[in-house]
Amino acid sequence: MQLKDFQYCRHDKIVLTACFEIVAASASPLNEAARGLVRFYEEFMNRFRSVLTTYSTGTMTLPRKPTPKTFQMVPAWLSEPRNLARGRFAMVFHSGPTVAERIPPALCLVFENGNSYMAAVLPPDFATERSEPALDFVRAAIGDVFALSAGWGGYAIAFNENRGPLNPEAEQKLRAWLERHPGLGHGENFSIYERALRGISSVNWLTLLGYELVERKGGREALETALAALSPEIVVHPLGKGVCIQAGPLPQIGDVNRGENIPIYHKVGRYLKDLRSTEPPTMLDGLLDHTEEWYARFDD
Repeated sequence: MQLKDFQYCRHDKIVLTACFEIVAASASPLNEAARGLVRFYEEFMNRFRSVLTTYSTGTMTLPRKPTPKTFQMVPAWLSEPRNLARGRFAMVFHSGPTVAERIPPALCLVFENGNSYMAAVLPPDFATERSEPALDFVRAAIGDVFALSAGWGGYAIAFNENRGPLNPEAEQKLRAWLERHPGLGHGENFSIYERALRGISSVNWLTLLGYELVERKGGREALETALAALSPEIVVHPLGKGVCIQAGPLPQIGDVNRGENIPIYHKVGRYLKDLRSTEPPTMLDGLLDHTEEWYARFDD
């Protein structure tokens, strides 16, 4: 299948669609994390603001069309000491033709003390031919400023979780895609991002490790040496005090029906298995009882 084939519509509305996502989580207090969160936000907006059609916050009953003032909300909220001390803020932007259709580019964010998260949901062709756009975004948006715990970058299936549970047909479609194509991530980020605060969720084409996780592997030099021994196609990029581990030249979706299990992802997954989050997983749409098995798909 081609990336364009991963799309499911209902009543002429797009419910599921392929994307390329970059996710970063921070377990730091907001007064320490704010600068990096603003940087990630600004790097996304510098690239995609002009195509965004819809936004909503955690307190809005209905999504709205963004105005120039809308784009000032995130930096303004993060500049207020009272918010940094005890506040919580959530927001979603997307570029769908209707409020129900969360189409990439999109940005999902949650800010809370010790519990912050950013997800850039990008068009699926963002990294199909060249790795540089994705790597450049990671370096610019995270770099040495973001108080990174962990994160990832790779293909995923995006959908608008704010619209409620998926209907049975959509759930069946999502499960079939995720079980057949191991390189696809599950786009319901608000249900899984907390795992990235306590370890990696699962590896993907890009696996982002903050300083504490790097130290658990013996430091950057030891990590680089071990991964280089596994494959010359595994590249470790410095990311402030952390790293971005790139598994192969370009992201892959794989296809277990054809024996395409993405061996290089398994090599990274086996090496990082001890860093995988022990956070009990929320049952994910389409996966249900297979949720934990899905998280562990690259462990061996």
